[in-house]
Amino acid sequence: GSGFEYTNLEIIEMISGYLGKEVNYRHVEDRLGHDRRYSLDCSKLIKYIPPSGLRFKLETFLQTECDAVNNGK
Repeated sequence: GSGFEYTNLEIIEMISGYLGKEVNYRHVEDRLGHDRRYSLDCSKLIKYIPPSGLRFKLETFLQTECDAVNNGK
């Protein structure tokens, strides 16, 4: 794993801080059989995206995803 542990809300707060604006989200009920914990290997992210470029990549990704949701995709 990455060596870090965060709750979903902590990750939302981090994204909000990177973007400098509030992130809209909604709570949904847990579904039976879904994992309560996930592990990520961030070694490739750190290797290929320097910390200075992470904000740009995050903004671009989020904008693309928001556009897709708003366009019904």
